[in-house]
Amino acid sequence: MNMTISNYIVIVTISSVLSALLAIYGYVIKSSFAGMRAYIWTSICSTIYTFGFAFELASDSLAEIRFWIGIEYLGLPFISPATLVLILYFTGMDRFVTRKNLIWLFTIPFITLLLVVTNEWHHLFYRSIFLRPNESVIVADIVFGEWYIINGSFTFGCLVVSAYLLLRQWNHAKMIYRKQLLMMAAGIFIPMTASFMYLLDLSPYGMDIVPPLMFITSILNIWAILTSNILKAAPIARERIFESMRDGVIVLDMNGRIVDYNRSAAQMIASLKPTVIGTPFEDIWLFHTGQAADFIPYDEEFRHHEREVRWIQPHTSLPSFYLVRSSPVHSRKGELIGRTIVLMDITEKAILQEKLKHMATIDGLTGIYNRTYFLEQARLLLNQALQNQQPFALILFDIDHFKTINDRFGHDIGDLALCHVVAVCQEQLSDSDLFGRYGGEEFIICLPAATPNEAGELAEKLRRAIAGSPLLTQAGTVPLSASFGATGITAAELAELDEMIREADKALYQSKHMGRNAVHIFSK
Repeated sequence: MNMTISNYIVIVTISSVLSALLAIYGYVIKSSFAGMRAYIWTSICSTIYTFGFAFELASDSLAEIRFWIGIEYLGLPFISPATLVLILYFTGMDRFVTRKNLIWLFTIPFITLLLVVTNEWHHLFYRSIFLRPNESVIVADIVFGEWYIINGSFTFGCLVVSAYLLLRQWNHAKMIYRKQLLMMAAGIFIPMTASFMYLLDLSPYGMDIVPPLMFITSILNIWAILTSNILKAAPIARERIFESMRDGVIVLDMNGRIVDYNRSAAQMIASLKPTVIGTPFEDIWLFHTGQAADFIPYDEEFRHHEREVRWIQPHTSLPSFYLVRSSPVHSRKGELIGRTIVLMDITEKAILQEKLKHMATIDGLTGIYNRTYFLEQARLLLNQALQNQQPFALILFDIDHFKTINDRFGHDIGDLALCHVVAVCQEQLSDSDLFGRYGGEEFIICLPAATPNEAGELAEKLRRAIAGSPLLTQAGTVPLSASFGATGITAAELAELDEMIREADKALYQSKHMGRNAVHIFSK
């Protein structure tokens, strides 16, 4: 037997064995990849084809060659449509893999198989098969029939569509998935190129070189399985789901290094770029937010952690709010292999909550605390003062002749007067003082750690400031004054807030009774 033919047979036999091993491997492993069945059938069909071709090369007669060609076509016509189904799953287009479409897709291969088996009766596939004369090796030549051309066009069409689907994904795929794309593409382009060489009579002895070159595609498949987990790692279909998620997702390994992230995460964290793959997540998080990523317990297998974080987006200079959830990732054996960080944009919710909180705590006109919130906080401060045996004081005041201001100048000027008085008082108050609108033109001030006399001194200071700061408007100058009542307890006394407010109100009444624009301290 010619040495070239012998080498062909060895290579094709190895290719057949490798295809069989790939089919067995695909069957044995437990993979969530939906296209696994298509991968197994592609490998089985490749095994049958290359196995039959090896025996065709080793045949000693035309009858044997005819027999093994029939065996080859038990697998050959089905390889390209099975590959197309595999690519549809791989690229996330499995919605086209329906029962009806599969019937149409595999109709031509089944017809091809039938016509090859019965070719002697109609010669639609091969017009004739004959041994090549004057050759030192037994080689069969064929004359193509009509259906051979139809089947070849169908096979080429399936491969072209498969190649197109893979190439279309290239620009959208991350580097981690491009190795998978290259392996899948190689399994398509190598047989296509070999087929062209065969049809152009560029192959040795004019023989089909597709089966020997399938040895290369099998080796590439094995390499892809070992290096990129092509049958276990999330393929392009899963990446599309990953990329379409509204929430940002970052995948970390056991050492906290970034393994992958989706488009939403990159939009939320500007420093997430392909170059940061393998970089510790804590470094990226600290750089972007200025906060430590202490919500990631790498040594805890089952705990989930959540935290609300806020940072300023550099491109808008506006605050963004996110709910950050850290969750463990386990292998199929239950071993901890990493963590996922999910970023949920809750900016709108957080802003709404802040607005609602503002409405619930702040007076809409003056911008100081409203009555409800003031009383709530004042009770807390009074309880702290009683527990720590510290003094505590209140000031209650209202604007003199406020109804006259409204009647003479209008309610708009009256509102300006309220805001003006608040602004004047805020210039005199410290950060520890609690300032609220008690109602109408009446205001209340809580003074933690202040004695009644200190409250009286501050009230007098406020009275002078208000009296010395008339409101200037286009309608004219509006003179302002206020009447004050103060009360308080010493460190040794006990009191309730409601009672202290009544005391301050009585002192305020005294100021009004004595002619207004005055300060009185409640005398017990």
